Amino acid sequence: MTTAKGKTPKCKYCEGWVDKKLDHEKTSKGYYHRQCYEITSTDGQHYKELIAFICDSFNMQKPTMLIVSQIKNLKEKKGMKYKGMEMTIKYLLEVKGFEFSEIHSSGIQMVEWYYEQTKQHYMDLDKAEKSFKGIEINNKPERIVLKREVRQSNKNLINIEEI
Repeated sequence: MTTAKGKTPKCKYCEGWVDKKLDHEKTSKGYYHRQCYEITSTDGQHYKELIAFICDSFNMQKPTMLIVSQIKNLKEKKGMKYKGMEMTIKYLLEVKGFEFSEIHSSGIQMVEWYYEQTKQHYMDLDKAEKSFKGIEINNKPERIVLKREVRQSNKNLINIEEI
């Protein structure tokens, strides 16, 4: 990387100087290091998926300004990831069984409170899945034959001749 400030552009993601002779990406928004561009593009894709999931889950055409500002706040101030927010909402709906009937008034504020719990839940699922890798389960039915015991009758038989 060069340290000259002349015509060397800054990366839009990390604010570092981009050497045009090395690997870089040029977009309509500016220059990026290749690694920074990959992070930015996957982050953008995850944001689109989060918005689409919220709209599908809550029967909305587009998210409200409250939800968009909450997403921005959770991302910038709390350091949460877009995919993590999506997984948290999915966790609350599918695992916890919550219903967001008043989504327009409260937004997605619950994501902040359940983010770490969701993270732990999916880490435990992943750990359990990895522990069962390589184990083969034999589902072939086996036939078991049980032998009955011969029971002796303990009834007192009546001898007719003795009567």
